[in-house]
Amino acid sequence: MKRIPFTYSRLFALTVLLGLCLLLFLMIQMRLVERQLAGLALGYFSDNARTSIQNVQENIGRLARDGASIPDSALVDEMLFLLESSHAGYVLVLPGHNRAELIEGESGVRVSMTEEGEGKVSYGISEVGGTGAASGGLDVEELKELTSTMRANLMLVLPAADTTPVIDLMRTPEGKRFVMLHVRSTAGSEPVTVCLLFLPEKFLNRLVAPIPMQMTAALLQQDRVIAVSAGAGKAFRELAGNDMRGVNLVDLLEKVGPAGELDHVETVTEEMNSGLRVIFISQGMGLLKGLLTTPLFLSSVGGFVVVLVALVLAISRYLTRHRRYYRPEVKVDADFVRKLIRQGEGMHVEFKSTLRQNLLSGKRDKSMEIAVLKGMCAFMNTSGGTMIVGVGDSGEVLGLEPDEFQSEDHALRHLGNVFNECVGPRHFNCVSLHACKLDGKQLLVALCRQSTYPVFIRYQSTEHFYVRQGPSSRSLSIGEFWEISDKFKR
Repeated sequence: MKRIPFTYSRLFALTVLLGLCLLLFLMIQMRLVERQLAGLALGYFSDNARTSIQNVQENIGRLARDGASIPDSALVDEMLFLLESSHAGYVLVLPGHNRAELIEGESGVRVSMTEEGEGKVSYGISEVGGTGAASGGLDVEELKELTSTMRANLMLVLPAADTTPVIDLMRTPEGKRFVMLHVRSTAGSEPVTVCLLFLPEKFLNRLVAPIPMQMTAALLQQDRVIAVSAGAGKAFRELAGNDMRGVNLVDLLEKVGPAGELDHVETVTEEMNSGLRVIFISQGMGLLKGLLTTPLFLSSVGGFVVVLVALVLAISRYLTRHRRYYRPEVKVDADFVRKLIRQGEGMHVEFKSTLRQNLLSGKRDKSMEIAVLKGMCAFMNTSGGTMIVGVGDSGEVLGLEPDEFQSEDHALRHLGNVFNECVGPRHFNCVSLHACKLDGKQLLVALCRQSTYPVFIRYQSTEHFYVRQGPSSRSLSIGEFWEISDKFKR
């Protein structure tokens, strides 16, 4: 297996790849978290909105039922309570056919209208709460007109029997739109009608007030969108342009919410008669975008990437150096040597008869030592191996007697000295020398691991480079060495 050398370009590519993987992981995780939060928010806030509407309906229903018998002195207090609890823009009570009582929410201005017959109508203006806006520019005539218009409309649209409070839409002759929660009761001698009026945006803001704007949008529509609140406002303005009432709901859903993901869109209430619908769209909160603009998060991610790159680089370099080392995990003894002798010479095993004695001439010969070192260097330059000195080529055990060493320690020291002289001490950490006896004869065993640096042997005033090819060692030319030199680059 060819090793991949370390270079700074590869480190840069690795860093970029890790960064992209981390970003993709964060995007996936944040998307999953956003979907979970969106689902929770949709359920929680939809229930909250339904409860809010239900409470208001119960309050106006109670006032309608009690309106036939409630004293006039207490009627204003009940209307103010209803305004305060619902945050409506206006509250209108029709206690009979010829009267109307209206209170404007912000200023607390009260308009009392009484029809005296023959088309004559009298109005009474007073201030029952608020901040005194009646004298500061409030259009009283507009309030009178609103009271008269609403009374006329309600007398026509409301049924003549007790009914559950409903939500409806109303448009004044001037084109102003209102969301209307109303009920009529006929428990007494004259029907009593109670009605709350909201501007569409105010009604939606009432529903989504506790909701994070970036998470949930609310829509109020009847065939086409007429009001938007919270997170969908920007998308609504982009689609609407100058035609603020002509935006199609489907187009808006495509723009502000994930198309087709029904778990992100829920109808809170829908009136079958009027076609009015209140819809929530639960959106992602942009968690990843928010994190990427936070210096602490960016510095943490940067530190994590640096540590991860350093760890990966360290492991990679360690594996590059050591993954193919020839490191037998056995004790070097007679059984180990006998097993290798039976295996015979090959890619990782070589036999030498003697260390320094030429058996043919009967004299000590430097070339015998060089032959042993050539095999050891070839192992270190390739993938490691074991050199056994004292065994013939055919596997017969000869021993080190011809070398005439005084002891096994003498033999080990001699091989170490020769190695340091011709190869160099730099590579001695890749060699482990052992002496053992087999069949009563002394042998030398050199375990050679693959080196991370090229190993040269010096003799005859020249450096030579050997590699292992099958059962033999081969010297490489300069050109051949250059072709394989990449594997030694750090």
